[in-house]
Order: sequence, then C-alpha cells, then structure tokens
Amino acid sequence: MKGFSSRLASFLDDNSAFGRMTGNLWLIIVTNVLFILCSLPVITAGPAYAAMYHVILKSMRNPQEDISPVREFWKGLKGNFVQALIVWILFLVFAAITVLDIDIIRSMQGGLAFMRWPVYLTAGIVLLVYCFVFPVLAAFESSTLQLLKNAFYFTARNPLRAVVCAAVNTLPMVITYLDLQRLPLYAFLWSTCGFSVTAVVISRMLIKDFNRFLPDTDDFQEPEE
Repeated sequence: MKGFSSRLASFLDDNSAFGRMTGNLWLIIVTNVLFILCSLPVITAGPAYAAMYHVILKSMRNPQEDISPVREFWKGLKGNFVQALIVWILFLVFAAITVLDIDIIRSMQGGLAFMRWPVYLTAGIVLLVYCFVFPVLAAFESSTLQLLKNAFYFTARNPLRAVVCAAVNTLPMVITYLDLQRLPLYAFLWSTCGFSVTAVVISRMLIKDFNRFLPDTDDFQEPEE
C-alpha cells in the first residue's frame, strides 16, 4: 500500500509528466478564457492578443517556472495596452478600407477590374505582418513604428513561416464559419482553448528566432550567477 501511495504521489507531482501536462492545460484554458473576456468589447481585442502571447511566450521561455496565467495576463495587458490598442485600431481601419475597396472594385467592368490584384496583394502582406505584430509586441519593448518594422522583419525573414502562421490564424475560423452543422463543437473548443492553442502553435514557430534577440532570463527571474 505504501508503495502504491508513493507511486501515486510521484505520478501526481507537479514535476511529473502528468503534472506538467495538466499545468500546461490549465495555463492554456485560463489564458483562453481571459482573452475572450477582455476581447468582448472588440476594441480591446488587440491588447488581449498581446497579453495572451505574453503568457504563452513566458511559459515557453521558462518551462520550469510555476507561472500564474492570471498574474502574467494582467501584466501583459497592462504593460502593452496603449501600444496594442493603437496597432489594433490601425488594423481595423485598414480592414474596413480594404473591404470597401474590394466591394467597389467588384462593381467595376473592363480594364479597371485588374485593380483588385494590387488590393489583394496589399491586404495579404498586411495580414502576414499583423500575424507577427502581437507576438513581437509581447516579446520586445519598442516604439510603435519600430514594432511594425520588427514584425515586417520577422515576416520577411521566413516568408513560408509567415504564410503558415497566417493559415493557422485564419483557416480554423474559416472552417468554423463554413461548417455550421458542428458549430456547437467549435464554439466549445474556441471558448475553452482555441485561441490559446493557436497562440501556442505560432509561438512555437517563433520562439527560436525570438531567443536570438532576447536575454537568457526574463525580468521576473533572477539572473544566473
């Protein structure tokens, strides 16, 4: 009996494989719920995105640390709120103008119809760059202009990765929109872990590149002797 209790305690220990798995699952779910709550006004979705990536990137850079998703989410939200709000509003304005342009171009006939291709190309490039804006904002401190430059740098550094990141961001939502028969299932997945899982996948693709420009320890850790 004592041997069984010892094995059970070892299995449930925070440092065991099961303990790490449940800890990661807890972090993903809590971060996802916080993101949804903070995104409900829509205008605050940008800061919520930055806060979500702040939590995910912190956990990846410090896998041995017991990170509180609530505390780190609030820290990321408060620290990046103004800058994330600015870039999010810029994106919403650009998206509205692009949709209006596409609507106008569709009504054009003849030679003017070719103008849709520059609009599509510009919209695609902006989408690729904006997939990196919030992870970059969560990882690096910079001015808004430098933030956009850094996001463009990581986009141009590996265009194929940028396309994959854009697909990870958009395809699940497109599938959700098109497959209305399974909408309750998709709603459950998005409300519990969908946004955070997307952030995890994208952060995994970026973390190695980010680490080349980041210190060995984060600000809440003691530097190694």
